[in-house]
Amino acid sequence: VYSLIGGFCGSPVNFHAKDGSGYEFLGDIVTQLDKLNPQ
Repeated sequence: VYSLIGGFCGSPVNFHAKDGSGYEFLGDIVTQLDKLNPQ
């Protein structure tokens, strides 16, 4: 999971999209993962 999300976040075009979709995507993923592994 880390390598997939890290790869996405390392892409300036996708992660820093002008519409904010990259940040929204990361927030959604972190929220979902926290429910499964709340460390």
